[in-house]
Amino acid sequence: MPVDCPVALRALTHPQNTALLSPLRDWNFFQLNQWIEHLEHQLHQWGVQPGTRLGILSPTSPVLIPLFFACLRRQIIFFPLNYREPPAACIEKLVRFRAGACFVHHSFCTKNAPFEDALKDKGISLISEKNLSEPEVTKPNKEIPRYKMEQVAAILLTSGSTGFPKGVALSIKNFYYSSLGSNSFFSVTEKSQWLLDLPLFHIGGLILLFRTALAGASLCLGPLSAHANPTSCTHASWVPTQLQRYLDHSTEQSLQLKKWKGILLGGSALPPQTL
Repeated sequence: MPVDCPVALRALTHPQNTALLSPLRDWNFFQLNQWIEHLEHQLHQWGVQPGTRLGILSPTSPVLIPLFFACLRRQIIFFPLNYREPPAACIEKLVRFRAGACFVHHSFCTKNAPFEDALKDKGISLISEKNLSEPEVTKPNKEIPRYKMEQVAAILLTSGSTGFPKGVALSIKNFYYSSLGSNSFFSVTEKSQWLLDLPLFHIGGLILLFRTALAGASLCLGPLSAHANPTSCTHASWVPTQLQRYLDHSTEQSLQLKKWKGILLGGSALPPQTL
């Protein structure tokens, strides 16, 4: 059973609804869909073919959200890595898991000048964030891309606590049904705002891109303290230390959590005293 691209669908049915919030600006579903289409075209121009594994070395930034959906539409496999690791470790993972290209945040290249040459030596194309741009507004595209359930959407690495990390392939089916279940359990609607404050190389962060789009909800890029109106958030995904840090910050912030509809915690057990 093919699945409609949730962003394209919302761009037609609710184009003015807010899709993405960042501390600097917001995007509605129409604008986000235009950005996705623009990045699809750029990926094609750069020669990134369907089936290519696209490594991602970047902190969470607005451009990664349309890039993820552009990859889905072109059947390019999104492969986010821990950008905090040394360049040599990142290159080893890119080679080991046969990445054909790598999107790199400008700060990573600045701090690791020889990185581009090292990628070229391994036959891996480099796509710099500086080469990406937002599109000019055009007429809406009324065609809705569809995904096959068995399509591999992303590869995430295990922690590597027992050896070299293993790659876990996640399909559209994994993203779709996980998102349906979470949205139903947490009563996520078009009026919801889910805080993204986890890295995209963790499933708890990456799944939010699909989950919020499927519900027509807004994705709010963290951290929460960077937003002018943090009380507008309704949901969050955190690890227990993030929640504890937020609770310890001030009584006022602790009271704000009572207005939220849900907090999804993972990564480790929650201390009883926090509960």
